[in-house]
Amino acid sequence: MASIFNFSTLNTILDSKTRSITVELNRPDLWNAINFEMMFELESLLSWCASHMEINTILLTSRLEFLSKGFDYNEFLKTPDHKIQKYLIKFQKLIHSMFFLPQTILIDLRHGAIGAAAELAIGADIRFAHEQSSIHFNHLDMGLIPACGGVGFLSTVIPKSTAKNWVLSSQPITMNELISSGFIYKSYTDETIIKTQMKKISEQSPVARIQAKRSMLESIIPDLEHAMEYEKNFAFGAMYAEDWKRSIKAKLEGKKPEFISAMEFKDILKTHKKLNVTAEN
Repeated sequence: MASIFNFSTLNTILDSKTRSITVELNRPDLWNAINFEMMFELESLLSWCASHMEINTILLTSRLEFLSKGFDYNEFLKTPDHKIQKYLIKFQKLIHSMFFLPQTILIDLRHGAIGAAAELAIGADIRFAHEQSSIHFNHLDMGLIPACGGVGFLSTVIPKSTAKNWVLSSQPITMNELISSGFIYKSYTDETIIKTQMKKISEQSPVARIQAKRSMLESIIPDLEHAMEYEKNFAFGAMYAEDWKRSIKAKLEGKKPEFISAMEFKDILKTHKKLNVTAEN
């Protein structure tokens, strides 16, 4: 096994026997929080994989007990809104690209994933997790809308009613729910089950494997493409409320966030609409 990239936020290991690449999220001091640098490195890695069809499998995982706590919101606070929107679009496109890569993408959620990390898992083809794992689409608690797949992409891999329940309830999703929905393929106590799966994939016909993955996209491509647009439109509109800033600051201070009312948001949208019209004229 060998490392083939020199990344700061990712560890990458190539296994020549199974022709697979293991990608470990590597920001242990911050529970693998996804920052802008990690987005760029994931983008570079997946771009490389797209042109290396000899790679059979990509495994996304972590050396920590937990996969990731989601976005690095401290970094968000230091970044202008328009740049945050740019990075959210980048992360959405990254997850979208995972559906179309020639490799079979596996992800090990370990004991859990939160927010953007749960959205990252949506792009995988086969998902594993420890039997005590849970995931949490906590975006609404943070004053955000899932803008990177948690609305549109999620409902292409599990029933729409289940996706709606998970996002709107803001409750951690248990292993029983994850398995019964089809989101998780298998749970484990011994993670060697994942290595066994990677070996099995390496024994498949590469042409048949790639064509099978691509053919399964046909029925959901319209939904994926439509989601690319409406997810970001609603999400960016909600960002005008700046509830996400209130939430992050409150959590840093150990307080409960105070969100604005829907009526206040209506006035904010009117103001932004007037500003946009003025700017256009």
